[in-house]
Amino acid sequence: YIGPCGIAPIPSVTQATTNSVTLSWEGSSTETNEIEWGPVGFVQGTGTLVQTTGTSLVISGLAENTHYEYYIRRTCSADSTVIWLGKHKFKTACNAFVGEFSQNFSSVTTGSTTVLTLPDCWSFYDGGSGYGFVGTTALATPKSFQMYTSDLLNPYILISPETQNLGNGNYRVRFNARSGTANQKLIIGTMSNPLDASTFTPLQIIDLPTTYNAATTPYFVVYLPEGTNDYFAFKHGQVASSTIYIDDVFYEENPACAPPVGLN
Repeated sequence: YIGPCGIAPIPSVTQATTNSVTLSWEGSSTETNEIEWGPVGFVQGTGTLVQTTGTSLVISGLAENTHYEYYIRRTCSADSTVIWLGKHKFKTACNAFVGEFSQNFSSVTTGSTTVLTLPDCWSFYDGGSGYGFVGTTALATPKSFQMYTSDLLNPYILISPETQNLGNGNYRVRFNARSGTANQKLIIGTMSNPLDASTFTPLQIIDLPTTYNAATTPYFVVYLPEGTNDYFAFKHGQVASSTIYIDDVFYEENPACAPPVGLN
């Protein structure tokens, strides 16, 4: 028995800031839902209860870079048998990174094809039938981020933390990457919203090697142009089913005397 009001919608997080999130769902603008949210592990009945009409809710007053959980139910009567759905999860954004930073994935928990693991403040856009995680198949020892898909339509994107200065045209991204199979591509770009794949702006398409040698394989380098996007991102090229490995990512100021790139 699902109760007199039907099954509640399944929300998605469409916007996250350092102190708020926006939950959105499909439904009628006249439908009313209750959401109870709280810190990870909270017991139902002890969280913050909010009633909302429409298809979205902004939850504010949250802590930066923090995980939360919530439940939702549709309310059409005072019947206590209306069922809650959950627990669902959301996380607030990190403060923007200022200046240079790097990531070699070595200290990140090892994941699996069913367990996404990421460095803190990074994110992964999963189109639906692929996966991404930090694994022990490495370029440089001991770990790398790997993303796989056999889906040639929906996007799969590894996304950096928010930066404060990416759009001033004075920074570049330097990294290592390879593919598990030949003739694969990696697309480097920028984004304005890590929760919305449509904001990805491609900058450069890279033909990936299938091997890596720390002594002889050069870094890939992409110079970031002036603009308004605050995230850089690595998008699976989706030429065919394949795993792409990414490691030793450096977000750094352009050198005073930059070497030539893209030479043939």
